[in-house]
Amino acid sequence: MRILMVGFGVVGQGLAELLLERRHQLAAEYGLHWEVVGIADTQKGSCLDPRGVDLEAALAAVAEGRSLASLSGGTEGDALALIREAPAEVLCEATWTDITTGEPATSHLRAA
Repeated sequence: MRILMVGFGVVGQGLAELLLERRHQLAAEYGLHWEVVGIADTQKGSCLDPRGVDLEAALAAVAEGRSLASLSGGTEGDALALIREAPAEVLCEATWTDITTGEPATSHLRAA
């Protein structure tokens, strides 16, 4: 399963940590094999790699205050561009959301 993560704050990073921590358990118990192929965050930058983003490197980069664009596959594209471009089957949308308009999550989900 190829995953695109939109939003890489506390929730997105927590999901990345859980995916890494439970990778072998998910495969053994459920036959679930995954790759994160892209990450987009308005403050932390974006990266896209159809072969799989190195999540440990992504977590380290943001912990050090570096942009995700500094990683292999780093890009300046916004979330909507990445959604249209990424070869993903699953979108994990974890951005802040305006409670009145539902944006930007609503636009991300429509694009996906």
